[in-house]
Amino acid sequence: GMYSYEYYNQYFTISNGILKMNNLSGKKLMLSEIRSIKKFAGDYILKTDTSELTINTQIIDPISLAQFNTELEKLTFEWC
Repeated sequence: GMYSYEYYNQYFTISNGILKMNNLSGKKLMLSEIRSIKKFAGDYILKTDTSELTINTQIIDPISLAQFNTELEKLTFEWC
């Protein structure tokens, strides 16, 4: 069931400054709250003051990943 859900839905979406994971957990993260991003083993680890979100970049379409990187470049935070 989980595979089917993730197969037919986008991995995550960005809308109105909110990054939302489209999986069963449905985690959300305000882009303005991101304090640092760490690249590790093909993943982005986004950290805020209170939470952390890991995004596996290897399962994202290359065009979508480029758009995501463009959105991240608009923000002010620390790259680790």
